Amino acid sequence: MCSRIGRLSTWLNKGFPQLSALISHFLWELRKNCFSQRHRVHMYPQFYMDASVPGICYNKRNPPPSLRQPELWSPEFNDFIYKCLTKDFEQRPNVLDLLQHAFIKQIKGKEKLLQKQLMELIDVHHQMGTIEKIRHERIHTKKDSYMKSFKSNQDYVDDLATLEVLDENTVTDQLQKRYAREQIYTYVGDILIAVNPFQKMNLYTPQYTRMYIGAKRTANPPHIFAVADIAYQSMVSYNADQCVVISGESGAGKTEGAHLLVQQLTVLGKANNQRLQEKILLVNNLVEAFGNACTVINDNSSRFGKYLEMKFTSGGTVIGAQISEYLLEKSRVIHQPLGEKNFHIFYYVYAGLAERKKLAHYKLSESKTPRYLQNEHVKLVPDIVNNAFYKEHFNLVEQCFKVIGFSLEELGSVYSILAAVLNAGDIEFTSVASEHQTDKSNISDLAVLENASSLLCIRGDELQEALTSHCVVTRGETIVRPNTVEKAGEVRDAMGKALYGRLFSWIVNRINSLLKPETLTSDEDNGLNIGILDIFGFENFKRNSFEQLCINIANEQIQFYFNQHIFAWEQNEYLNEDVDARVIEYEDNRPLLDMFLQKPMGLLSLLDEESRFPQATDQTLVGKSPLQ
Repeated sequence: MCSRIGRLSTWLNKGFPQLSALISHFLWELRKNCFSQRHRVHMYPQFYMDASVPGICYNKRNPPPSLRQPELWSPEFNDFIYKCLTKDFEQRPNVLDLLQHAFIKQIKGKEKLLQKQLMELIDVHHQMGTIEKIRHERIHTKKDSYMKSFKSNQDYVDDLATLEVLDENTVTDQLQKRYAREQIYTYVGDILIAVNPFQKMNLYTPQYTRMYIGAKRTANPPHIFAVADIAYQSMVSYNADQCVVISGESGAGKTEGAHLLVQQLTVLGKANNQRLQEKILLVNNLVEAFGNACTVINDNSSRFGKYLEMKFTSGGTVIGAQISEYLLEKSRVIHQPLGEKNFHIFYYVYAGLAERKKLAHYKLSESKTPRYLQNEHVKLVPDIVNNAFYKEHFNLVEQCFKVIGFSLEELGSVYSILAAVLNAGDIEFTSVASEHQTDKSNISDLAVLENASSLLCIRGDELQEALTSHCVVTRGETIVRPNTVEKAGEVRDAMGKALYGRLFSWIVNRINSLLKPETLTSDEDNGLNIGILDIFGFENFKRNSFEQLCINIANEQIQFYFNQHIFAWEQNEYLNEDVDARVIEYEDNRPLLDMFLQKPMGLLSLLDEESRFPQATDQTLVGKSPLQ
């Protein structure tokens, strides 16, 4: 290797015509010679991942691979490996930089001594029986070919990317074996697979929290705390924002995984204000009470997308948090599919107010169940008010409000709006026949109307007019037309959805204002962020709503990003490095996304345009679709 370096310096200075081939050959030689059999690191592992595997957490930026036991090697050698294996080829040092590295410069004049030491080291490894049997595969580049080595398969591995054969059957078999041994976490390169155990496990105690702080990934078994630590250390080391994407099917444990990430990041961030740390930990609990519901698949299913961004100083101290919400399933407020429930908060508040004897204050009945809460789970009010689980969570939600910083007045307003939504759902309409108008509607029970209007602090006649009539503006003239019974019912339900959606957005915005970072210590310190994206899982029911369509499109976009990162970008890098790697075939879902999202002929764009026409129907939409 020393003689190659000398020749390389001469050729570089003379502008050797086959420089690119030489550089490729040199880098491969360095990597092959620098790693002993015990400390081999795969630079860019190829693998296939079945998209149906639940609970995938992906960390956007990871530091380069390192030696398994760096303490056994000199600082110069560790730094050399670190720089050689920088994943971004644009940031990787060129050959001239490597020639000036301290590890290479120290070789000059010591060739024979180093050769002797290497031979002794190999003999020691042979005597200890640490040399593993390996299989060689020849890698072809445009200019030359090299030998690539693979370890033989092992029964249990922490990182599936180290396996010799990696296909769907191997992945499933390994995950099943690890799950049987209560090892629910498994790495696949930069990715962590989490298999939901559906039981409490003793993996998140303070002992585990400390174990994964600043530890090398290979020092401990795979764990979601390691993902948090990698994101945090990468943020601090590279002074760059990080993002963790959590995806998987409904019920895979994504929401709980997000909780654990926030828990570990608050510990790593060491907030100067203990109260701030407590507030950040309670954010998820609060928004999930308003945004989660019981479904046939999951008793605590997220019915909205959530992006939580934790704010840090450049030194790594957590100073705040911001949350963004997407695609709240507002249709659940007025109707729930068979076997499912409304949002958690309705049941919590009803049971909590009943225990405090405040149902009458919020115009809620002690005997009649609100229409929006009636289903096969809840037939009578006692089914709600006698539920100890609901009462307990009402107290927890109220505590979250208070700790985060909501005032008692704001808390009362939240309860009033929730009660108003339930009361509005009980408003019934009757048809009023007249000589000129046969399709006019009227409210049959004015007491219910007064209950809803008083909770909203508006007059009853104003609410009645808004529900039973609508305005049409034509040529500068405003015409008030009555609503039919069917139309009035649709307006009532639309109002209920709008009220709940506005309330949810207001709560999120209020949380952001209360957890907004204070002024940073200096003008140069712009702060750093770690984002956690937790979206609802892909679902397929007998009858899928528009919200469900949007949910599944969002999951397809996450899958597209996954495909790009794992397959497309990696293969492009092989091309940039002139490495003749086997092309991995994968299912590209770009055509599916284009079908929905392209403008102007995508389905969503056509639907948006068609909904603006008064006489539009399903058939007119189908007629404009290029897919008919």
